[in-house]
Amino acid sequence: RPRPAANQGAPKPGQPGGGRTRERKAPSSQPRWNAAEEELLVALVRSLTGDWFEIATRLGTGRSAAAVQQHHEILCGMRRPGKARLARASEAVQRHAMNPPIGLAS
Repeated sequence: RPRPAANQGAPKPGQPGGGRTRERKAPSSQPRWNAAEEELLVALVRSLTGDWFEIATRLGTGRSAAAVQQHHEILCGMRRPGKARLARASEAVQRHAMNPPIGLAS
């Protein structure tokens, strides 16, 4: 007796329960990063190297340590952001390199 196909009886795409569907993520409760936050982030990373929890706390935006670390990686080019945010992120790093904030200069 022949064996039935593995997908026999499975719903087809477009039918309820069929095909791969991907649910959309809920909108974030955090607003997008602004230039001032990015500059402060870069300055804090320079003074508190690697202590992401402390950096997130001092940033004062309510963002998690992981979110702060990921955004810093985007700014430094270690991660790839969306195309629209790439130019703005690199501008913040360049501005900070030329004019470090007072009190945080090394």
